[in-house]
Amino acid sequence: MKTLTFSGEEFQAEKIIKTDSEIIGLNGSTVIFSFRGITDFSKFTLADGAEFDAEPASEEQQQIAEILLEQAKMKQDIAALKEASAGA
Repeated sequence: MKTLTFSGEEFQAEKIIKTDSEIIGLNGSTVIFSFRGITDFSKFTLADGAEFDAEPASEEQQQIAEILLEQAKMKQDIAALKEASAGA
């Protein structure tokens, strides 16, 4: 398990992939966290001298990662809508 620190918060995942503009944390094929549109990576650090994992090797794997990321976002949106409707 790797630990990413950003803004004083820790995020853990089996794999932490860094691309030219994003960081994605994965447990197996499940997206645990993601940061997109990054321009300053100096604010992100990995604990214990760990290194970022390589990007998915194939275009197909990249497409799968994008789909999983979109699914994670949809789950967050649904949870937020449920929470908002429960408070209404």
